[in-house]
Amino acid sequence: MILDYAKRIAVVFLFSVVLLLIMNGLTIAISGLEANETDPWPVMNDTLSLMVNNGYRL
Repeated sequence: MILDYAKRIAVVFLFSVVLLLIMNGLTIAISGLEANETDPWPVMNDTLSLMVNNGYRL
């Protein structure tokens, strides 16, 4: 019973860390694009569509 809760906590923790890394990388990519004065929307749309497509495969 305690192992079930530990597994759930570990899964939630790992998911939150992965989500944090993805959002951090997306923020760095967008800020780098804005520094170069390019349009960030195509990169954002490609990244979000990739995340959604990979999420549906899980």
